[in-house]
Amino acid sequence: MTTREELIKQCRYYKGEEECPENIKRAFWYYEKAWVEFTIKNKQYINSMTQEYLARHIDLRDTTPLGIKALLYNRFAHWNVYYTNNDFIQWYKKEYIMEY
Repeated sequence: MTTREELIKQCRYYKGEEECPENIKRAFWYYEKAWVEFTIKNKQYINSMTQEYLARHIDLRDTTPLGIKALLYNRFAHWNVYYTNNDFIQWYKKEYIMEY
């Protein structure tokens, strides 16, 4: 079983703080915090998002844990009515990974 500390080490923004620090992308900090908590307390919820993500055949091969990508995809799909896999990939790389 993966510990909370091991999960936090895999996060880009969330480092275990109680509150989001200044100069951090607040939404990503919150999503990563939620991923850590869901992975520990409600693994089935993360698994269902992961299955949805995998069903879309999104081709993102990087070091971000699959569960985080799945949660980010879930939130992207929630906030965007019309989108393609490429729209998500571009958003993910530009906003989350900060590649241009």
